[in-house]
Amino acid sequence: MTTEELGNIRDTLKDKLNSGESVRIWFDDSPQALCGMFQVCTLLKDYDNPVYGMRAPKFSKDGNKCYLANGWASFNQRSLGNYIEEQRLMTAEEIRLYAEYWERLVSENAPLRAVVSGYPISVEEDFYDSFLLKNLPDEPVREATVIEKTIYPARLGIHVSWLEYRIQKMIDGGYITVIKEHKEAMKRIIQRKQ
Repeated sequence: MTTEELGNIRDTLKDKLNSGESVRIWFDDSPQALCGMFQVCTLLKDYDNPVYGMRAPKFSKDGNKCYLANGWASFNQRSLGNYIEEQRLMTAEEIRLYAEYWERLVSENAPLRAVVSGYPISVEEDFYDSFLLKNLPDEPVREATVIEKTIYPARLGIHVSWLEYRIQKMIDGGYITVIKEHKEAMKRIIQRKQ
């Protein structure tokens, strides 16, 4: 999303707030969703409009089976309305607290934010490297396999492209060797440097 598009969204939200409308924020535990929710609180703190928080449940149901959810994307789009009872009215104090927390994170000017214990924190760019290396065996393996084993069991809530970027950085740094090149990075065969 461009800076101009974000500015347009912010202006639209301000118009809605100025007309007295209530706000419902759908978010989950992914870094981008929590950071977005905290950031929007920096605008909401200046208004008295009712604000409802809709945090994604930790699991979804399909018949008799339960699955760990990785944010709202884990839920069937048509069933999202069933979760409206999950919303809760956010207090003005809570909104101010999130806004202050976000302003502190912004002042830290870190290259990356991750979610630890349910809150976004500032981290170094290589924060996820240890997760990747833990899932990189000593024998050759497809890059996609390493990324899949990293993202899904830990429910990191980050985009595949970030892990592709970090793998490339470790290749460039000499920590990972490309055994078989492919035009699509995810199909490369890689190995921990011996």
